[in-house]
Amino acid sequence: MHTLRYASLLALTFLALAACGKEPAQPSRSPEPPIVRDVTVGVVTSTEVEEAAEVMGTVKSRTSTTLSSKIAGRILALHVHEGSEVQAGQLLVELDDRDMAAQVRRAEAGLREADSALVEVDQAIAAAAAGRVAAVAQRDLAAAPLARYQRLLDRKSVAPQEYDQQGSRGRGRARGGRLPGGTGEAATGPGAYRGGAG
Repeated sequence: MHTLRYASLLALTFLALAACGKEPAQPSRSPEPPIVRDVTVGVVTSTEVEEAAEVMGTVKSRTSTTLSSKIAGRILALHVHEGSEVQAGQLLVELDDRDMAAQVRRAEAGLREADSALVEVDQAIAAAAAGRVAAVAQRDLAAAPLARYQRLLDRKSVAPQEYDQQGSRGRGRARGGRLPGGTGEAATGPGAYRGGAG
């Protein structure tokens, strides 16, 4: 224990000696301001200073428009140039409209031709309707004597040959005056007759 005390004392002595051997740190001093010599003093006055700067750039319009045509054509007149200021509705370019005008004329001619054909078709329809009415009337006219001969045949007042002959005439009248042979006469063949009773 005695040695421990002796060792502690010895360590404290060395520490004290080590601390005493150094010089204490000196406080830092601020640097001295430089000395200014040969200064001219003047009165403050107000003057205009021109501010100018040279720069490179591209100037663009706030609004710009790209022009294009919906139809192809030759330009006859150009009323504005690049960079021109234009107003809404202003005429800018004139195109050659001869091709378009020719197409319009062709289309109008086709329309007139179609209208004319429509009138002809309407007239043909009206004529066909009138022909149908006439054919129905002629059929009814031809059917009346045949019906009368049928009643006579039923009462045995007429010979079957006479009834057949009347039937041929009635069919001929119903076909517009033409009999089955197409000549206005009855066709030849079994049960068919030429003009008169027989």
